[in-house]
Amino acid sequence: MTVALPAPHPLPPAAPPLALAGWWRRVAAVVLDDLILAAVTWAGYGGGSQALSLHPPLGAVAGAPRAGDPVPWAAAAVGATLLALVLMQAYTGATPGKRVAGVAVVRADTGAPAGFLRTLARPFVHVVDGILLIGYLRPLWHPLRRTVADSALGTVAVLTRGPAWLPGLEPVPRVSRGSAAVTAAAIAACAAGAVFAVPTSTSGSVTTVGAPVACEVQVPMGVPDVGAEATVQRTRAENVERRGWVVRHLVPSGPGFDVTWAWDGSLGGGDSEVWVEARVPGADDLGEDPALWEGAHVIAGPGPGTVPFSVWPEELVGLTRGGWVETSLVADGRTVAACRVPGAELLLDA
Repeated sequence: MTVALPAPHPLPPAAPPLALAGWWRRVAAVVLDDLILAAVTWAGYGGGSQALSLHPPLGAVAGAPRAGDPVPWAAAAVGATLLALVLMQAYTGATPGKRVAGVAVVRADTGAPAGFLRTLARPFVHVVDGILLIGYLRPLWHPLRRTVADSALGTVAVLTRGPAWLPGLEPVPRVSRGSAAVTAAAIAACAAGAVFAVPTSTSGSVTTVGAPVACEVQVPMGVPDVGAEATVQRTRAENVERRGWVVRHLVPSGPGFDVTWAWDGSLGGGDSEVWVEARVPGADDLGEDPALWEGAHVIAGPGPGTVPFSVWPEELVGLTRGGWVETSLVADGRTVAACRVPGAELLLDA
């Protein structure tokens, strides 16, 4: 007797294996994600802030220091961005940077996203990859293009812009794996990160600080008194940084100085100049106080006159209350008047 068995249900066709992601794509994905983090950090904290990263080194300085306190939402914005990147990679396999670069990190055994715990552990295991960068370069010769973190956590980077969702978390209604809208949103996020992570321009102006300080002029013995007077005015540079359409004020640089000499006698018939030095106490190998800055300004004409001379803030770094600014009026190669202003008088509000 022959028994007819029901025809077996046909097996679903196997999904084609995904190709492994190339090393340069992985690098591009990391850079794009870090640009997003750097942009959010700058928007909240300003330049000079430590922009976090999901890869060691876990932070990088984002521009010149910003003047003023961070905005109230700064910590929440940076924390939310970090959490969003972790969750997207954990449950879809791809952050915005990976989506744009066409990379997804999935489990090597199932092809599903790595999940929350593996993703959370990934930056810590990447510390091993960061040792001499050997782990990060390992995909160049490893047969499965794995970093040390990939091997330790059982993951692999594959080439796709439509990674599978973690089983059980597929949204309803279902979203196409290769959704153009999701990719477009990822491109927009990375583009915004690039705009606000990199300064497009900086500008500034020099302003005076405090009141001018009269300098007690000394006339060397045997030199005719030309009735010289000198004042020293502290200055600083006010700088702003623009990223996209947003402008942030940066920490003022300085100090700089405006030195003004005036005299009512004749300096002689030869060349004349104003000589300025900014110095700090201490001894170098010659037993002299080292100069932080020195320079001269040539004066035209031997008769009475007035001459201003500026030491720009970006040219002078390091003057303290214990230092001083020296300036002299020189004619025909000899000093006809000189004076010194202590740094403590110029840095009263420092």
